[in-house]
Formats: sequence, structure tokens, C-alpha cells
Amino acid sequence: MANANLTAKLSEISSTIDTAQIPLPNCTLELTGVVNDSLSSRFRSLKLKSTSTGPELTAGEVKTWSQQVAGKVTGLLEPLKVLEVDEPQKTALLRSATPTKGNGEVSYYEMLLHSDRSCEMTRYQASTGESKPREVQPMTLTHEVLSKLIDDVMG
Repeated sequence: MANANLTAKLSEISSTIDTAQIPLPNCTLELTGVVNDSLSSRFRSLKLKSTSTGPELTAGEVKTWSQQVAGKVTGLLEPLKVLEVDEPQKTALLRSATPTKGNGEVSYYEMLLHSDRSCEMTRYQASTGESKPREVQPMTLTHEVLSKLIDDVMG
């Protein structure tokens, strides 16, 4: 794994921190609202920014990238699917293929890919019965799953 040293870098972070920025071989990882332990990290959002200096991706390349990500990412609570590709903006929106349901609520991942080779991922919780706005739900990933996610998205 290209990001196998992620666990070591995460262990350098204090157990609770507002924002952690971690330089990796092919990208920079930013986690917000981090609660960290020796095996996993709980955070509110994840951002990846490629260190590649190549040209901006075309809309077609963003679409291909989104399809590859949806096919490769495993280890999350739900698999991802491509929901929308915005060609003028050169972005792609991925979301949980089958959200987790329970107690009148639904939880799902949402990932946004950008033409500058950056990515944002957040987990949301929404009420299925009432028209309340969705809320960010912290997600917990083991360091191994987080490392694989980064490789799958940025690899």
C-alpha cells in the first residue's frame, strides 16, 4: 500500500484534534473533528488533495475516475455508486448505493470528486419521515481501512 505509513503518522496526532493535515506520498489528507486511537480514527469529514502537478482533469476523465472509485472502494459500511457527473463543473458525486436504515433515519456516505484531483467525503444522517435537514454523522474507520480508501481513491 502506498499509504502504509499512515498508521505511524496518525499515531503522532493527539487523541482529539479539530483538524489534522497529513502529507502522504501522492496526496495530502485532511481530517476534521478527529478522535484518534491506536487502531482507528473517528472524524467528521475527509479531504484528499493530490500532489500531482498534472493538468486539470476533463469532465470525461472525472467520470472515468468516479466509476473506478465506485468499483474499487470497499471497507465502508455501504458500497458507493456514482450518483451524478456535473460536466460543466467537472465534478462527480458518489453516494452509498444502499444507505443504512433504522429508527426512522437513513445514514449514507457522500463523496465529491473534483477535476483538480481532490476529493471530499462526509457521512450524513437524515430523517426519513420529517423534513429536517440532514446532519453530518461522524464516521469511524480503522487505520487499515482508511489507508486502503486513500489508495483506492488516489491510487
